[in-house]
Amino acid sequence: MDSIASPAFILSVVLMIIGLLFANRFSAIGEKIIAVTSSFPTTLRHAIRRRNWKMKRRLYRIAANPLAITNHIIRSYALLIIFAATSITYIALSNGPLNQLNALPFSIQLLVYSPMLCLEILWLNQRDHSRFLIYISGRITSRQAQLPTHRWLQVKLARKDII
Repeated sequence: MDSIASPAFILSVVLMIIGLLFANRFSAIGEKIIAVTSSFPTTLRHAIRRRNWKMKRRLYRIAANPLAITNHIIRSYALLIIFAATSITYIALSNGPLNQLNALPFSIQLLVYSPMLCLEILWLNQRDHSRFLIYISGRITSRQAQLPTHRWLQVKLARKDII
């Protein structure tokens, strides 16, 4: 008798009655949720394809310009030099003021080394970007490199018989 009068039992009975009363509503809501979430994989796939296409289009525009490729290569080497200087500075400091760094917790060590790690990540990303630009620049035909990207400029140059 004690278990029937307990608040947990009363609450479960009330929730069961509410569930029975609104079962049709809950099933309709569930069907709507399934209908919305079932399109997530295709929506996500389309979003990834769209992002990849925008990235490739931007890279092909950059690769058509040899000066832009040179600029990206220079950025890559500049980041390499900054990363090397930072690494040498950390090695020099580890022999002096930072010689007790290994005794500190790992999170503090990551905080101290974070500028060097960030520079390494930036350099590696820029290096891969430059290598990919060099790779696709060989795939671009001379006609693609000559055509301007804006339509009004194409029409203007076509009138002058440049193209």
